[in-house]
Amino acid sequence: MSKPQNPAAKPYPARVGALLRRGHVGEVSSLPQLKRALEQYPDVARRFGDLPMIALEKLLSAVSGNSVTKREAIRQEIARLRLELAGPDAPLPVRLIAEQVIIAWVAVHHADIRLALALEARSAKRQIRAAERQAKAAQDRYFASIEALVTVRRLSQPITSVIEYPTVSNEGVRQHRAGSASSRGEVAAVSA
Repeated sequence: MSKPQNPAAKPYPARVGALLRRGHVGEVSSLPQLKRALEQYPDVARRFGDLPMIALEKLLSAVSGNSVTKREAIRQEIARLRLELAGPDAPLPVRLIAEQVIIAWVAVHHADIRLALALEARSAKRQIRAAERQAKAAQDRYFASIEALVTVRRLSQPITSVIEYPTVSNEGVRQHRAGSASSRGEVAAVSA
């Protein structure tokens, strides 16, 4: 989970760096020492285990290619969005879902760019349809993550009185039942 880095995080010694490299290339014999090192340096474990950040980095690479300018501009926009969506003191569930919104935001725009490029290149219909499906799937994930964030934010707010507790009115239930009945082709006889 991407939370602001701890500025007081202690740097790790060269031997830990060597262990990280050995583990990274799949040297299984380094595992016991690597486990101890990651326990001793939890900031390192967080950095390598931050799956949302790993996903975001992969997306940034796909979107920006070799352009350092694009990558940095997108990073700054992501930082702005992260602050706007979750803020520095948001509860963990809000921060987790805000990160998902950010990942989905990058993915949806990447899919839109790919679709635009396919259209611009007058690609085969099959390729355009594939790009359209990818864009639609990315958009669905994006909207779902926004909806989840709104829900979690609302549920995270303290309820100070019973009056503020969200309820469904009897009128709302009657309207829902009437809509459900009429959508099935039935006559909706709703009593007051």
